[in-house]
Amino acid sequence: MLTLTFLNHGFDIMSLLSLLIVLCSITLYYTRSVNYKISRESDIILVISLFLSGLVLFINGWKMDPVLQLKQWLDFFSIGYLGYSCLRLRGLLYSLIEDSKINKDNNVRDEY
Repeated sequence: MLTLTFLNHGFDIMSLLSLLIVLCSITLYYTRSVNYKISRESDIILVISLFLSGLVLFINGWKMDPVLQLKQWLDFFSIGYLGYSCLRLRGLLYSLIEDSKINKDNNVRDEY
């Protein structure tokens, strides 16, 4: 167990979850920086909140009850799924908007 001045931490399963949350927040920020066309302004708030919650979970995760640990894992998977589907839908929406602009520029009639 690593003991610093006010930090008592042991590496366990909640430490792994907290590192995954921090990694997801960094990945979302990277996606925001690289593919800015599908990003929203509210993504930066999500990045900050995920990063801070991952750090808090890393420091205090060893004290959690097993039921709370299960809740944290279920929240992580559900938020991960919803985030992935949201980014995928944003990409599809952006591609549809670009296709409609190309069709209007070429005077091609949309047939839906």
